[in-house]
Amino acid sequence: MKIFDGKQFVQRILDEEVKPFAQGKGLQLDIIWIGDSPESEVYVSHKQQKASEVGIQTHVHRFAQDITTEEILTLQNELNNNPEVTGYFIQLPIPKHIDKQKLFETISPAKDVDGMNPLNLCKLCQEKHRGAGLK
Repeated sequence: MKIFDGKQFVQRILDEEVKPFAQGKGLQLDIIWIGDSPESEVYVSHKQQKASEVGIQTHVHRFAQDITTEEILTLQNELNNNPEVTGYFIQLPIPKHIDKQKLFETISPAKDVDGMNPLNLCKLCQEKHRGAGLK
């Protein structure tokens, strides 16, 4: 029995597909990070490292726990309209007082790295059902 090596698989995809695609395109990944979750520290650092390895520039927008939904929405509108930003995501978890659904709805579907915008979620579900033989 052969054991599947997920890390090796991911690295091969990065090296063989993502890196050649990203080369010279000036791709930029923005990360919205709210609060001080220790897990997020690790995740964001890892995402920045992997992006750098394949030639994608990252920019982290880090905010204190007490930021408002409206302040994040303002940033999202800037990211959605900035042609230099290729894509972005909101690092989870986020504080309970933030309207998570509103934030996900505001992510431009074209820049939605995690597929959290409702339109992209619907597309994903449609593809999943199509793959299961449903039409």
